[in-house]
Amino acid sequence: MRKKLWFLLLVFVLMIPLTAGCRQAANEVKEETKQQTEEQQQEDRLEAIRAEWSKSAHAEATNASEENSPARRDQCIICHNGQAYAKQITSVDELNVEEPVGQDCDTCHSGHGKEVWNSGLVQLPSGEVRDGGGALCMECHNARKTPDPSARPAPHSSAEADIVMGTNGYHVEGVTYSSSPHTAVKDTCFGCHMADLGKGYPSHTFKADVKPCQSCHQGISEINMKAQADYDGDGSVEGFQEEVDGLLENLHDTIESKLNGGTFSTGHGQIV
Repeated sequence: MRKKLWFLLLVFVLMIPLTAGCRQAANEVKEETKQQTEEQQQEDRLEAIRAEWSKSAHAEATNASEENSPARRDQCIICHNGQAYAKQITSVDELNVEEPVGQDCDTCHSGHGKEVWNSGLVQLPSGEVRDGGGALCMECHNARKTPDPSARPAPHSSAEADIVMGTNGYHVEGVTYSSSPHTAVKDTCFGCHMADLGKGYPSHTFKADVKPCQSCHQGISEINMKAQADYDGDGSVEGFQEEVDGLLENLHDTIESKLNGGTFSTGHGQIV
């Protein structure tokens, strides 16, 4: 009986390292499976991001096929060519690609774009602004220069940063101007145009989504909220976007009425 007990004890002792080894092997397999799952999930997210981006306006350079495209002009490539922006190249001859590229991953996630994103600082014509992640957008989406009523060309048409920050516009004497409440949104532009909509990654369609807006604008169902008044004077209170479009049309018509037969190009505010 005692021999049998000693035998069983010996077997038990010998089994301990074997059991430990099996447990370790099982843990290693479990950890490897977890890592593979996480890697696959990350690849799925990247693929979803690429799919969204590929359908966005940033995926292709503006009028890339045209010889006089902004993506082919020295004075424009830094914003209209993704590679030029990332490397801060201002001469087409320095680019090592034949066809202009849009704002791809490298544009924002490497080089100069990454530096601006991390610093949150952007230099607008009216001065330096700390704007969080949205500084990356504002570096190109601004009017390029300060207003000058005597200049032939007007500021660049992409004045989104100036509008949001309430800077760099024509000020009428005696009128008080303020910035948009949207300057308080975390990372400004990112907050509405690159919100995480429950997919596990920021939206890369770059279109404003109504969901993050609802945290402040309770009850709204669309981005183009109804205006508070008939700003353009057409007899109908419409969405803010239509009201602003109407005001721009009024301004365009007023300018052309003073030109004695000339025309007004809205692209850069030039009289032609």
